[in-house]
Amino acid sequence: MRKVLGLVLILVLVAASQIYAQEAKKGVKFSAEAGLEGGAGVVGINALLPFSPRKDVGLKVKAGYGLGNNYNVMLVKGIGVFNLTEPMFIEGSLEYVNYSTKVTGILGRADAEKGGSFGVGVALGRDFGKLVGKVGYSTALGVVALAEYNF
Repeated sequence: MRKVLGLVLILVLVAASQIYAQEAKKGVKFSAEAGLEGGAGVVGINALLPFSPRKDVGLKVKAGYGLGNNYNVMLVKGIGVFNLTEPMFIEGSLEYVNYSTKVTGILGRADAEKGGSFGVGVALGRDFGKLVGKVGYSTALGVVALAEYNF
């Protein structure tokens, strides 16, 4: 049942991403993201906010859902994007993560207890135009590897 619910949520996120792409013209820029977080395959939607403390710093929020082996993970992140030399950047994040059950064997993290926890993360990314690749580490999710598509 959880996997069916997860697949439905993934389809909703994909459909919502098309709607959000229309909104990007109003100042907020949206992107879809997929990859590995918390030992699970994760999909998410990012919103790059139209305001920033500096020209070379961006602020994003992310909501995501992942399916692992007999568990799921939901996550919400606040992300600061710090531009290095083009096309490289660093992201720092504050995260809330909720695991559906106790999970062992997460790459880069010991065990994750059932329920919610907070964490911090850092990732190095490279911009390839509309596509972005990122690798990093999170105290709540372990090793992170993501691909992002900018609308």
